[in-house]
Amino acid sequence: MKINSLFISDLHIGSPVCQSEKILKVLESYNFETLYIVGDTFDDKCPTRLNKKCWKVLTKIRSITKNKKVYALKGNHCREIIDWMGEFLGCEVIESIDIEIDQKNFLVIHGDCFDDVITKYSRLSYIAGKLYYYLQKIDLEFCLKIKSKFKFLSKCNAQIQKNAIDHCAKNHYKGVILGHTHDKADFEKGGVRYVNLGCFVEKTCSYATIDLNGKLKLHEI
Repeated sequence: MKINSLFISDLHIGSPVCQSEKILKVLESYNFETLYIVGDTFDDKCPTRLNKKCWKVLTKIRSITKNKKVYALKGNHCREIIDWMGEFLGCEVIESIDIEIDQKNFLVIHGDCFDDVITKYSRLSYIAGKLYYYLQKIDLEFCLKIKSKFKFLSKCNAQIQKNAIDHCAKNHYKGVILGHTHDKADFEKGGVRYVNLGCFVEKTCSYATIDLNGKLKLHEI
């Protein structure tokens, strides 16, 4: 299917739960002009975790960079690996980018800057991330159940949404496209459209497209 742009986020390549097959299926299902990889492309700073499936995804992305525009954004899992991340993907790694959708100004950014836990308690966030990684290797279903019942995570997600929308309203954006929380969403509040791309590390993965008519839409796979 021919489209204008494709947005994917939180691939976490190298994670034991990275849905490599789904990433490849999405990349191969569309004929697009621009690809936005909206942060947390890799799961960790250690490239030794990359298996054959991971390398297939990287090879596909590198092939896309040869004749398409590709923007890779920094995420909280990527900040220590910016130098070699760009070399692996074959493109420049940036903090954020402004784009126009349906004549409206949108901010595209990973979203960790809106996360109070990361900005205020970075060490705690790092430890929690490592613990969650190893729990995923042991029992993914158990991890997802914990996540769905952990009210603290819901409060964090709501705070991230509020921070992102407040930032956009203050800086005259009409919308924001981000990832980070792994929870897909598409709603409008206070004149700002909030689109969270979700992730590619859970059973239901999600991404967004801009069609040839300039319409932004969220999809599941």
